[in-house]
Amino acid sequence: MSNKSGFAAIDHTADVGIKFYGNSFSETLINAARGMFSIIIDRRTVKAAEEKHFRIVGKDYEEVTINWLRELHFFHQNELFLFREFNIKNASENKGKFFVSATAKGENINLNKHLIKNEIKLVTYHKFYVKKINDAWEGQVIFDI
Repeated sequence: MSNKSGFAAIDHTADVGIKFYGNSFSETLINAARGMFSIIIDRRTVKAAEEKHFRIVGKDYEEVTINWLRELHFFHQNELFLFREFNIKNASENKGKFFVSATAKGENINLNKHLIKNEIKLVTYHKFYVKKINDAWEGQVIFDI
């Protein structure tokens, strides 16, 4: 059994990417979100002041993962909100569809307090994958910045 968990930055020519890991699919989703927001901001500067609820659907693990990241990114862009903490309440499959129920905590962007490191324009499918390897999960995503 692997104890690999977390995320790591990866080099890419014009964009920024991360590899993310977990000992469960839920932990993998959390680490993907942590990695994405660590590219945007030093998450330690963000308070977990407000909780947002998400329900994500996809046809497989990959689609539900990219939809999760895109939903968080959409909320960040449109509501000017930064996330610090992520919790997957439920990740399940039913009749060929994958469902994730999650919460994320953070606060509105305050430019007097928050230094934006990188602005992500798009969560891409380029070199994207999510897969189970033995008892652990691994994924990779490239962000257009």
